[in-house]
Amino acid sequence: MVGVIILNYNNYEDTINCIKSVEQYNSFPIKYIVVDNASTRVGALENLDLWLRKEFTDEYQKLEFGDEKTKLSRVNLVVSSTNEGYARGNNIGLNFAYADVDIDKVLILNNDILFVEDIIPELYRQLNTLPDAAIVSPILYKKGLRDIDYNCARKDTTVTAEIGYYLFHYIYALLKKTKGSQRYILKSSSLNKEIVPIELPSGSCMMIDKEFFHQIGNFDPNTFLYWEENILFHKTKNAGKVNYVITYLKCIHLGGSSVNDVSSSFAVNCGIRSARYSIKKYYNCTLVKFYIFVFSTYVFKLLFWIQKKCIVR
Repeated sequence: MVGVIILNYNNYEDTINCIKSVEQYNSFPIKYIVVDNASTRVGALENLDLWLRKEFTDEYQKLEFGDEKTKLSRVNLVVSSTNEGYARGNNIGLNFAYADVDIDKVLILNNDILFVEDIIPELYRQLNTLPDAAIVSPILYKKGLRDIDYNCARKDTTVTAEIGYYLFHYIYALLKKTKGSQRYILKSSSLNKEIVPIELPSGSCMMIDKEFFHQIGNFDPNTFLYWEENILFHKTKNAGKVNYVITYLKCIHLGGSSVNDVSSSFAVNCGIRSARYSIKKYYNCTLVKFYIFVFSTYVFKLLFWIQKKCIVR
């Protein structure tokens, strides 16, 4: 059985639509673990709770963070009293999944994902079939299914690349260059292959073995937003495992609706804090190079502040 973990923050409409799409297409035994990350929007938690209670009746239960529950209902809403961010929020859901013996795989699912076909059975099969698989994912498409969201299959970054990004980001923007496009693994030719090894999976939709996830220590709780996939790649790589995208499976990624609700300054600060932590702990760089990297992030923040001031004026 698969535990489907979905984070909800304010945008309960997307969460409802996500669950509706899974219910429409899925044929595999699952249990939903929906974690409300301390939504601040008036009525967000109440409306989600009301819809789940009405839709699933006896198959639904509402839980508080810290509740001990060894046997979950088919649909579970876990309420956190504080916004724990992406990593810790998902870890809350994982802890409930670990306690339920029926669950052996977990599907981490953003609430802005829409199913368009029955992908869970095949993800489950491939995860069991591929001997070295850590994470398996479908291809993510943008709304309308015309364009691929290439962020679903990327190469990892390097410290040098991140220094260049933070120092020269605004020059790249003026030249209208696409940051990170060289890191995309999927090309038109690779779509001819059914299974493609990747480095960074998309945290929007990925399946992983429950016990393996527990062994590698879940999501690193020291990031609030961004870099979770980079850290996860280093953990799976160190364990001798490989991440894969299954190219004949697809779903729609509407694109960061909850993230768009936060201010850009908040997102930038979160990204920089996560980057500094990740580079220092997982990228094995020299102390000198790390301080050069930190300096580049200060340059980026200064240019970002100047840009905002100019826009305001």
